[in-house]
Amino acid sequence: IGWLKDEGGRHVFLSENYERHFGVRLADWKGKTDFEVWPRAIAEEFRRNDRAVLAANKPIEVIESTTGADGRQAWWLNRKFTYTDSSGKRYVGGLGVDITARKLAEDGLHQLNATLEQRVKERAVELTRASEHLRALMDTSLIGAVTIGETGVIQSVNRGMSLMFGYEQNDLIGKNVSMLMPSPDRENHDGYIGRYLRTGEKRIIGIGREVIGRRKD
Repeated sequence: IGWLKDEGGRHVFLSENYERHFGVRLADWKGKTDFEVWPRAIAEEFRRNDRAVLAANKPIEVIESTTGADGRQAWWLNRKFTYTDSSGKRYVGGLGVDITARKLAEDGLHQLNATLEQRVKERAVELTRASEHLRALMDTSLIGAVTIGETGVIQSVNRGMSLMFGYEQNDLIGKNVSMLMPSPDRENHDGYIGRYLRTGEKRIIGIGREVIGRRKD
């Protein structure tokens, strides 16, 4: 769509696409300002941007919104520019492209991202609470519990495990769990870790069997 207004903001030209899209006629709009044909909020936005073009005396691109006869809002990417006729009279012209579908899609994506971020935060809080609850249960349990990484390094130890082996908890974290095993369990465990790191072969070990531990003393 295209249009042209004089320096005072009065319409002097509307393209056929403009008339057809908004269901108006140049004959009805000619000589009228935006405040006479648009709701005040829209007119203020148009006039503010028109003045910016006149002040800068160079083209600008802005996103402006309109409402149709049915009250539905639309967004436009408008390129506004100045024009001076042979008598030296200045005008503000504009060419607009309807970007409503893109704007709604972007707004929907932003809303979806915001919703997902909120859900991730809520889930993180839930997991933190669950982790804290589990840690509290572990720390008050007399049963020894230890978690290790893929290389066999101890990541966490509960109080029961610490008492069982005679080490302080901090003395165990970061050490290889095989330090708690006498031979040949130590060598068997180190061999399993070595095979896993070389081949990626995984197998469950140490479940449902008795083992001999090696205390600090």
